Amino acid sequence: MKHLKLRSGIFLIAGMLIFGWHNLGASHLFGGYFQYEFVSSTTLTETYKLTLTVYRDCRADFDSSVKVPFDKQITICAYNSVNELQLNLKMDLKSTRYMNPERLDSCSTSMFQCVELGVYSDTIVLNKQTGGYSLYWERCCRSIYDNLESNGGIPYMGATWRCYIPMNDFQNSNPVFNNIPYSLLCYGDTSIWNLNAVDKDGDSLSYKLVTPWDGASTADPIPDNCVTKRASAIRNVDYLNGFSPQMLFGSHGMSNLDNKNGDLTLISFKVGYFLGSTEVTEWRKGIAISTSRLEYIVSVEFPLSTLPIEKPKILLFPNPASETLKVSGLPDENLTWEVLDMRGAELSSGNANGDFIIETNNILNGIYILRISNGIGISNLKFAVQHI
Repeated sequence: MKHLKLRSGIFLIAGMLIFGWHNLGASHLFGGYFQYEFVSSTTLTETYKLTLTVYRDCRADFDSSVKVPFDKQITICAYNSVNELQLNLKMDLKSTRYMNPERLDSCSTSMFQCVELGVYSDTIVLNKQTGGYSLYWERCCRSIYDNLESNGGIPYMGATWRCYIPMNDFQNSNPVFNNIPYSLLCYGDTSIWNLNAVDKDGDSLSYKLVTPWDGASTADPIPDNCVTKRASAIRNVDYLNGFSPQMLFGSHGMSNLDNKNGDLTLISFKVGYFLGSTEVTEWRKGIAISTSRLEYIVSVEFPLSTLPIEKPKILLFPNPASETLKVSGLPDENLTWEVLDMRGAELSSGNANGDFIIETNNILNGIYILRISNGIGISNLKFAVQHI
């Protein structure tokens, strides 16, 4: 029986990708959107209910040393049409709840996912003024994505949430997005994800793919002071070469948006986490009055088994493993194997002929996937590592 050793050192990096970077700028945020709802008006003011919905990756919550909960209070900065500060607003976290990611197909996967939704809200009174208001919130840092620059595996890119309230007696409420901005997609499957929004005012809507915004930094991950003069442009995140909003998976798949209804058609032949963003424009009497954005994640995973290699005969022992994992019940033929983390990212790979042993003493505690192929069939098997 062959005794195979995985490359040491790679698991520290993998752990950082999975569980985040432990400080105030830890990687945990993804997706979300601003919503404002017109309440009332006077001669001089308009009142709105303002809500910010944010999502976070909670897979690491079992480890208190890396858990990054939602901020209890955040600072919203409001600017006029020439980017001068008009007011800052403190909003408290009103509620949280765990959500089930959108599953775009029926294939079975073994990746562990955890999504938590946080809601901040308050009522705001704005003085009427020409040009309306742009409201911003910034936070660092984003999680690691397979289509963004990663700075060697250390999270560094932040995020900006923005909404525009047009004023000028429009009495507008912006569109509300319907679905959780996190989907599970099986490798090689074609799926349609409905990312449309509903507008209570009956405005016409159009959609387009856009680059997500960067924001905040590792030096100041939770800005609580609003600058008096804001730059007119928001910096975009850095996509890797070959990736873009229109090429979410690069050359490994397809991401096409229906501009009329917001449906996103997806197919990927690359596993991992991919970040995208959709912008919806409100049209009233043929005039564009406001835009809103939704950022989202597509998690592409291998199915548990595709043309399995007599999977019921394959045994993993012990499971959970500590020092070694024995793989038995395999045919005496040339095989390839890969160890994948919970994100579906490859940690190591090798060749075998029949049964073999993998050393697991350098692997962090957690759940992993062993993928075995004979060139025709593929089997993906879960195993755990637990060091006592």
